[in-house]
Amino acid sequence: MLNNAKLVVFRYIYLSILLSLNIWQLQGQQKANFINGYDLINQLHDGQLLVRLKSHHNKLTALQGELDSTSKNIKYQQRVQKEIHYLMAERDSFNKNLILAMQSNFKFCPVFYFYDKDFPELKKSNFTSSLYLDSTLEAKQNINLVGDVQVIMAVGETKEQGLEAFIFMNKYGNKLPPPFPSYLRLNSLVPVLNGLFYDNHYALDAAYYSKKLQKKFSKLYKKASIREIEEE
Repeated sequence: MLNNAKLVVFRYIYLSILLSLNIWQLQGQQKANFINGYDLINQLHDGQLLVRLKSHHNKLTALQGELDSTSKNIKYQQRVQKEIHYLMAERDSFNKNLILAMQSNFKFCPVFYFYDKDFPELKKSNFTSSLYLDSTLEAKQNINLVGDVQVIMAVGETKEQGLEAFIFMNKYGNKLPPPFPSYLRLNSLVPVLNGLFYDNHYALDAAYYSKKLQKKFSKLYKKASIREIEEE
């Protein structure tokens, strides 16, 4: 009976040690695979930023369907055509000015652009499809990726407040680890004032966004460099 009790205790101790070793190994693997915002800004600096722009594809398709189904209602068709024209002009003005401003003011890393409607196809191809936009917004550009896609900046809205913003995410659409920024608001004070007082507000807004992004990323990159030196 005593030997059986010792055997039970021995087995319990053995299993406890084995479980502890497994937990320690798992924690070590998780720590090795974990990437924080400082690591991410370093990888972004050495890689590229992908920007997902709005295409309004679904809305434009629906409006075109309205035109096709109401061919005899001339006045209604005129209203729909006016809405299509306005939506496309607004989209193209925002997107073209953003690309030009980023080319002039954002030097942190290379930047490539694509439409939101092409996001599923790009993910399927591991972001190698020739669906990237040139300066005329034609989706026909091939790019050479450096390493893995780490950061995507999407034009959209914040989930919490519903604010129009550039949303920063990984290629799966998930939030990025801190201290990497979650988003940059589009309708902050400067763009609002630009819209009120200037006809060329798209160009002014884009210059503001691009300079803000350059400053924000450069500041975080500097912090990451200082942190790396301190840890050595």
